[in-house]
Amino acid sequence: MAVAVREVRAYSSAPADAAGTLVDLSDPEVRRRLAPAAVTGVLAIASQWQITDKDLVALLGESISIPTLRRWRKTPPASMSVDQLERCSLLAGIHLALNIILSSENANRWVKTPNSGPLYGDRPPLEFMIHGRMAALQATRRHLDGVRGGQ
Repeated sequence: MAVAVREVRAYSSAPADAAGTLVDLSDPEVRRRLAPAAVTGVLAIASQWQITDKDLVALLGESISIPTLRRWRKTPPASMSVDQLERCSLLAGIHLALNIILSSENANRWVKTPNSGPLYGDRPPLEFMIHGRMAALQATRRHLDGVRGGQ
């Protein structure tokens, strides 16, 4: 059964399956099963957000290079690290929340639009997420989940 990484518990970076059950990313078989869907999903999100490969690599963590990302476009990886899958899960949750809160067009522009909220300090959320690393991805996810109020 293919499991999408898009379902994530609120306030958590832990991926969940379609039923909302947390998955055990320490299990290599789980990581192998999730990797293709995670990469396909995050590449689609990056395309909708119109972000550069450099920015996507920064969001996915230091273990990813631009050449690796370009290989993944042709052939998704056989597996991914726990960190990589958690980052993909957070990006999927951010994308989902944005599309609940905003129109599709505004949701896709949101990451690159300067935000005056205290979390972002007049910077685009994309810049905050890149420079703030995993903690900033988690904070952005929590912020958007709070804004959407469980919609």
